[in-house]
Amino acid sequence: MPMKLTYREFCDDKIQNTEEPELQWDTTDELDITQKFDARISQGWWRNIWLREGIFITIYRHQPTECIKMIYPPELKMHYVKFCFTLSGNGQWLVTSPNGETTLPFTVGKYLLRGNGLTLQAVADFLAVETYSFLEIEVLPSVLRSFAASREGELPFELQHIVKSSPETYYLRAGDTTPMMNVVLQQILRCPYQGTI
Repeated sequence: MPMKLTYREFCDDKIQNTEEPELQWDTTDELDITQKFDARISQGWWRNIWLREGIFITIYRHQPTECIKMIYPPELKMHYVKFCFTLSGNGQWLVTSPNGETTLPFTVGKYLLRGNGLTLQAVADFLAVETYSFLEIEVLPSVLRSFAASREGELPFELQHIVKSSPETYYLRAGDTTPMMNVVLQQILRCPYQGTI
């Protein structure tokens, strides 16, 4: 039987009872922080890199101690637009909406794009006790606008459905990682720069 955790429990518990010191890729950079998971939940770590205000990267690499069902409550407000790329592992999202249930895989070669807004009822299933690796890029809508908006402040039509005004439900979709995306992901993972650069 899988371990069941709410999203809040997972976020609160993943750093508790961690007796080992933090890992650090760059000990001089206060905006690059790596922490270990609570060994009762998973063996591994996650790394947060704040690139600037309103945009950061999180890299996860961990192996759950048992299969996990992580339950997201409905109407939890997500402030960031998130791009999540699965680098290893085998799992799935089960999302419940007024139109029925949808299963979205998080397996190697897949990505999830989630807009900001209110969550739907969802369950993330880590289906096996194996190593899971993810790379997430989270961007505030205001920062996305600063990169992509027209002079009038409008996002291109192709991006408008991603950014929601409160209290709209977030946009969620899965897709296949393209070869060009993989090149960029590898450049991020093997970035030779540290500090300000």
